[in-house]
Order: sequence, then structure tokens, then C-alpha cells
Amino acid sequence: MLEHGTLAIVNHHLLAGMRKLVYKRSLPLATRDLKLVVSPTDPNTGIMDTAILVVEEQVKGQNIEGVIFQHGVPSEAAS
Repeated sequence: MLEHGTLAIVNHHLLAGMRKLVYKRSLPLATRDLKLVVSPTDPNTGIMDTAILVVEEQVKGQNIEGVIFQHGVPSEAAS
């Protein structure tokens, strides 16, 4: 895959930083066969990642009570 432009440059800089941190904090045996690469992008990746962040935020322990208070307890869970 041919990458070009600003995004490709940023991806490689971020990846280089991640590699440096992983190799610094890990034992050589653990990273012997490790490959850190930029994955091909899917047009829906941003949408899916945002949806995951929203769901994770809503199910955090501190937010559960607020969601239950706002929407009520489902009938199956109430019995």
C-alpha cells in the first residue's frame, strides 16, 4: 500500500514513538517477534471508534447510576 501526504507522515511518527515506548518498557524476549505497523484504514473506522468510545463512556461505573436514573431499569432486570 502506498501512503503519501501529511497523514502518512503523522502515522509513521506516532508509530515510531509507540515502538520506542514499547521496546523501552518490555523485555527483549517479549518483543522478539512483535511487529508494530500502520494498519490499512477503513472509511468507517472513525465512526466505529467513536461509537465504541461513547458506549464505553456510558457503561463506566460512575455513569451507570445516571443512565438507570434517566432511562429506568429494563423490565427483565427489575424482576
